[in-house]
Amino acid sequence: MNYNKVEKNIKNLIQKEDICYVNFMNLLEQLACDYLYVMQHYSDVLEIDEDFDNYVSYLEISKQALKFMKSINKDYYMLLKMAYKAKEINLDFSQDDIAYCDYRNNGNFINWPINYNIDDIFSLIHEFSHYLNLKKNPTLTRNYFTEAFSILFEFLLCDYLEINNYPNKEYLKVKLLRFASCFDYAKELYDNGRIVNIYLENSKLSDILIERNFINKCDLEKIKNQCFLYKNELLFFEYKKYLLGIFIACDMHQQIIKNPDYVEKVFFIMSKLNGMSLNNCFKELNIKVLNINHNFYFDDNSYNRIITNFSIELKDSYNKFKGVFNEKSYRNCRSYSCRKN
Repeated sequence: MNYNKVEKNIKNLIQKEDICYVNFMNLLEQLACDYLYVMQHYSDVLEIDEDFDNYVSYLEISKQALKFMKSINKDYYMLLKMAYKAKEINLDFSQDDIAYCDYRNNGNFINWPINYNIDDIFSLIHEFSHYLNLKKNPTLTRNYFTEAFSILFEFLLCDYLEINNYPNKEYLKVKLLRFASCFDYAKELYDNGRIVNIYLENSKLSDILIERNFINKCDLEKIKNQCFLYKNELLFFEYKKYLLGIFIACDMHQQIIKNPDYVEKVFFIMSKLNGMSLNNCFKELNIKVLNINHNFYFDDNSYNRIITNFSIELKDSYNKFKGVFNEKSYRNCRSYSCRKN
């Protein structure tokens, strides 16, 4: 196989598209590896049916989104109301489209596909969090950390619905599906990080080099197929922000549970996100990162806390979901589909 195109794309990734990636590569791979390790104890999460059975009207979706935002931050609540009035939230009825927040016409804009189920509330709140910290020219810090705050807002929305005894318990499924989706990102990040490491160590890729580093034959074939797919476009690390985000979101959420006033610190960091360096953002989040030969690693105490809080969050979400939904919720097995493909 000719790896020239893949090598060129890796050069673009580490030199142009993301100048900090090489510095953070070990840190991200460490997270990916432990994500896969923790998730093996909850493998049936990967089999949860992604469809939702209960219809939720547009009026109900909007009402709950506004009530939730009012309960956590009245300024954010007013901004959400203003976004509605200014038509900065575009209702997209095409189910093939995706939700996103973008900067256009001198302002922030939310594209919001609506499927009339409870996931729509989470989708709107997730994108509105991006809306709050998006600038015309977002910084690298914002791009790395923005998903952490959007995922945290999803967790806080889940808390709000639980506290208010919201009758549609499918919100528990939405939260667990977030963990399931990040499993795929972790696997991709871990595998593709190894490819980049091979390239960085040898200044080239070859079948021999890849075979030497991938003992498992299934992994080997998958990696070679990925290299083939990435000959024209490199998407190795498109989802790294989601993986980093879910760990930090779990850590922030557990700190809020222990000390509700901590949420004000979260709002402060969000407001300053575009003006912070990566190091300062970690510092504000009380996460110590070590710089060893220009490579970043988590301090042991910080990392242990992050992994512990992630494990607690996942276990709690899993137990609540299992307490409400029976095995009928495991149709359309995702893991079987992945194995088949």
